[in-house]
Amino acid sequence: MFHGRAAWANVPLVWRVKACDLVAKVLARSSALFIFRGVDLRALRASYSSPYPAHLLTLAHTLEDVHMRLDGFDHDSLGLILADEHHAANDSRRSLRHFKLARVPGYTRRPLRRIADTIYYGPSHASRMLQAADVATYFLNRDRTIVESDPRSSKAVAKIAANVRSITVSEFVWSPRRKTQRPARRGVG
Repeated sequence: MFHGRAAWANVPLVWRVKACDLVAKVLARSSALFIFRGVDLRALRASYSSPYPAHLLTLAHTLEDVHMRLDGFDHDSLGLILADEHHAANDSRRSLRHFKLARVPGYTRRPLRRIADTIYYGPSHASRMLQAADVATYFLNRDRTIVESDPRSSKAVAKIAANVRSITVSEFVWSPRRKTQRPARRGVG
């Protein structure tokens, strides 16, 4: 929507920005809760020679956060995960099965037993919830990572991000610290 691709190709920028602003306002007025998780790719690659795949690591962190939020509900409540179709859907489904049985070693704290049986993938153009999540994710990420060169753009992105943050219950980008080797100990005598 924001970049003017596909069905938005002939829509003027000012209207696309207005549409994004309206979506963010609808989110702010809803009862939705939003979790934003990410991984600092540079730090991950600098810290690990063979890191866990970033998209699966972000998924694990997100699901762990959802799992913790579900602890506040009825004991028998399960979370249902809906996600935008993507090339790693099968890996993500397999990973969820693994995450439900055991934590991701070194990255998560506990198994995910409050998440339903699988991740349900669908096209975002067919789901208002997925479209809203895409808009929310896009603008929080943009607000965190892009320095806007145009003051109007900066103001619009900040306004949209503020509305998204009003429903955001967790916003965190994990940045692993570089592993340092301990100095070799010298034995006595």
